[in-house]
Amino acid sequence: MNCLAVIRPIFDVDRPLTADELKNLSLQPFVEIGNHTHTHSILTNYSTAAAKEEMLQAQDNLEKITGTRPLSVAYPNGNYSDGIVAAAKDVGFKMGITTLESKNYLPLKNNDLFCLKRFTLRGNGRFAGECDRTRSDFHLKSSLKELLGKVKN
Repeated sequence: MNCLAVIRPIFDVDRPLTADELKNLSLQPFVEIGNHTHTHSILTNYSTAAAKEEMLQAQDNLEKITGTRPLSVAYPNGNYSDGIVAAAKDVGFKMGITTLESKNYLPLKNNDLFCLKRFTLRGNGRFAGECDRTRSDFHLKSSLKELLGKVKN
């Protein structure tokens, strides 16, 4: 079996976007295109210089396609280290995203913008529960009720 056969799309829904599709997607007002490295290399397996080059190559390619350089990097497999964070900052990123499943609490400290956590919705039939788990702990309605209760007293 040809090793490239395992990454060949089977249906239209599992193929990569074309350059034109990516450019059009990047023009949407609520879409932010991020960097995920040039070859999906696990950055912690490389020297800091090589990891930086992986991110820079993707930056250059994405800028050619979309006209802008991404502000964020999602570390492949979520793997990062202090050296990778330093390289991401050198590339010019404003944030880095891991695969750690948790909420990000404010105020963010020092390197927190380069170690952002996230949730992946798994589509296992429990979509509402997954959304509840990821919902912010801040609830405007209850906060307003509490504030109004204090004002009345």
